[in-house]
Amino acid sequence: MHNAQPALNAQVWSSAEVLILDLDGTLHTDRHFLDVLHSAFIHYVGRAKGWSADEVETRLHRFRDGGWRGVAPSAGEFAFLASAGVDLDGWLDRAEMEVSIARRIGPNPELAAMLGKVHDTRRIAVTTNSPWKLAMAVLHSLRITEHTDLVACPRHPAPAVPFPELGKPSVELYASIMRYFNVRSGRVLVAGDRQEIDINPADELGLPSTMVDENQPLIGVLRALQ
Repeated sequence: MHNAQPALNAQVWSSAEVLILDLDGTLHTDRHFLDVLHSAFIHYVGRAKGWSADEVETRLHRFRDGGWRGVAPSAGEFAFLASAGVDLDGWLDRAEMEVSIARRIGPNPELAAMLGKVHDTRRIAVTTNSPWKLAMAVLHSLRITEHTDLVACPRHPAPAVPFPELGKPSVELYASIMRYFNVRSGRVLVAGDRQEIDINPADELGLPSTMVDENQPLIGVLRALQ
C-alpha cells in the first residue's frame, strides 16, 4: 500500500520539500540498456564461478525466490554476488565499462523541463545501484544532471551520504538522505518503479511514496508537484 498518490493527497504532495527518485526504470525506462547490463552481469558471474549462462540464471532465480522475489534486478544481483562469494568490486568495474551503452539513451526534453520547474522550489535526490560513472552517464544523457542535488550510488567519489554495501533496498539510505537535507518524513516524497526496492523502505520510514509505471509515469508525478 502506498502512503500517497498525487490525485489522492494533494496536500502531501504540495508540501514536499525533497523528492527522492529512482534512476533505472523511473527517470529512464530504456529496457535495452537494462538488458545489456543484465547480460554483462551473467557473463561476469559465469566467468568468476565457471558456470554456464543458464546455470547463473537458474541460481539467480532460485536466490530471488528464496527471499528476493520481485526485487529489482540490480538489488538482487548485489546480494547474489555476496552469497556466491563473487567480487562485488569486480562487477562494479565491469558495469562501469557499459558507460557507452548509457550514452545511447537519448535526451528527454519534457522530463528535463518538468524537473527544472520542480527543482526551482524543491531538492531532488537520485538513488541507484548503478556505479557512479554509469549513473552520471545516464543523467548526462537525459540532460537532467543540473536538476539533481544528490546522487546516492556505489563508487561515488565524494559521497554525501553512505551507500549501503548491498545496495538498495535500504531503509537507512532514505534515512541518510533525510538527515543530509535536514528534513522530516512528512516533507519527503519517494517515487520509484519497484514496490520492494523503492516503496517498501519508504513505507517503513513513514515517507509518502508513489509507484511509477505506464499508467502513472514520472511526468504525471512531477506535474502534481508544481
